Amino acid sequence: MFVTLAALIAVQAGSPDADVACILDRIPASARAAVIAEAGSGMPGPVRQAFVDAGLACARERSWSPDFAASVGMRAAGMVLREQAAAALLRAGVATGPIDRWIEALPAAQRNMDSLSEARMDELFDAIIAAGVTRETVEARAADIGLYVGARFAELELAAGRRP
Repeated sequence: MFVTLAALIAVQAGSPDADVACILDRIPASARAAVIAEAGSGMPGPVRQAFVDAGLACARERSWSPDFAASVGMRAAGMVLREQAAAALLRAGVATGPIDRWIEALPAAQRNMDSLSEARMDELFDAIIAAGVTRETVEARAADIGLYVGARFAELELAAGRRP
């Protein structure tokens, strides 16, 4: 998994605010399409660089502080990662509803990829299977499920006022 991006992201539900939109408007479709592959590689590359470059441009244009620019960049990257992971899952026949419900049912202290146990992940996989997805599909899409879960966890961290 692309821990460096996933660990640094936060997601904002719904439409992006003007600050996030400033960054998103500068991210080419090719970078958006490649976010899952780069995230899965575990190595920073052109997608990460596209977000860095966009964040720097917006920071100069809008006189953002470095901390504010980093926060907005994390939200923008998280939105793209979440959208792309959700799209990949949906193409494979895996709805995100069961995943979202599983996340919402977790105690807040367990909404962290670093402390998420294998047993909890098995519970998630069982919930997805109970929703009508084959075990083979769930296992084949485990990386995308993990990226989606990581993006959602980061979203919740940001909403609680903490950096993921």
